[in-house]
Amino acid sequence: MKREGQLPRVGVNRTAMVGVWLDRAAHQQAHDGSHEAALQWNRLVEWLRAYWVENETDPGFTALR
Repeated sequence: MKREGQLPRVGVNRTAMVGVWLDRAAHQQAHDGSHEAALQWNRLVEWLRAYWVENETDPGFTALR
């Protein structure tokens, strides 16, 4: 929902938070899933940095965007 008189700011992302209640099993599954996602992210970053070293490149912030 866009409020009247507000202009979108470049580089600003809005996030909505919704509280939910989970039973113990669902909570544990969500918890384990978040850890797996973090590990996958770390593996991706490790691979990408190795790729940059191997190809002697390191793009700057502007190039990454």
